[in-house]
Amino acid sequence: MDLRPEALAELNHAGWARGTPSRRERAWFKGPIMSLGLLVLSGALALVIPSPERVSGRGVVRVPGTVYLRSEAAGGIAAMAIAPGDTVAAGQALVRLDDPETEGELRRARRRYDEALTAMLRSPLNEALRSEVGDARVALADLRDRQAALTLRSPAAGKVVSVRAREGGIVAASDIVATIAATESPGASRPYLVASFPDATLGVIGEGTKLELVVERAGEHRHIFVVRSVSREAISIADPLQRHELASPEGSDSVLVVEAELVDEAESSVLFEGMVGEVRALVRERSLLERITEAMGWRTRA
Repeated sequence: MDLRPEALAELNHAGWARGTPSRRERAWFKGPIMSLGLLVLSGALALVIPSPERVSGRGVVRVPGTVYLRSEAAGGIAAMAIAPGDTVAAGQALVRLDDPETEGELRRARRRYDEALTAMLRSPLNEALRSEVGDARVALADLRDRQAALTLRSPAAGKVVSVRAREGGIVAASDIVATIAATESPGASRPYLVASFPDATLGVIGEGTKLELVVERAGEHRHIFVVRSVSREAISIADPLQRHELASPEGSDSVLVVEAELVDEAESSVLFEGMVGEVRALVRERSLLERITEAMGWRTRA
């Protein structure tokens, strides 16, 4: 049967193959096939194309020449005479702690010493009384030292960088109360970074690895460091302050500790002692296929 040209044109426009009107080749079927092909191709490329692999840790900025004002005893802060930016002299009294227990023991020790001394003066040849006076004198001296430790004095002349306590607060023995930048510190004062990573990164992070310190203060700030030394084995952090500052993101007691130097010296002015933040390290680039085979215990050929 012959079809009119107008009918053939209409059939072609509808997606039918010319000359075979009884077999319909639908154009809409080509779209899903092409999409599926692109999806398979994208998945295959994702398996073999390397992508950056990063590990995260925690870091704290250190500045050479920085000293800490630490509490030598536990107690409440009765008075604080410092603020960030203040200039202080070596030995200057900065903080006074209040410990009622020490004050009570000191009063009793004074009374004991006075009573023992009075009794000895009445019987100067009595050896027992002389011994009692000696013991009371030692106990009184120890308590006076404890009382003196309640007054915190600047360990060096310099400028107060930060204050970590407040008047009316409570501190424990060895707590850091303030950070001071010493004015007579030898050498350069260029900041460097001490960072910790989970112990699983042992052998992955090495000298020359770039680290990015992310600090959140009035927005997100990023600072680039380069690793200059790495601990040979995972270690346990004993110091309570460093454990707080460098705690592993996974809560592990054993961490890999690295030191890194600042790349841009111009950023030294915005980094200060004790600044903490997240540290990100670009350790290598691997494809998804390599990561899967390694996770399953296989090894890809070099």
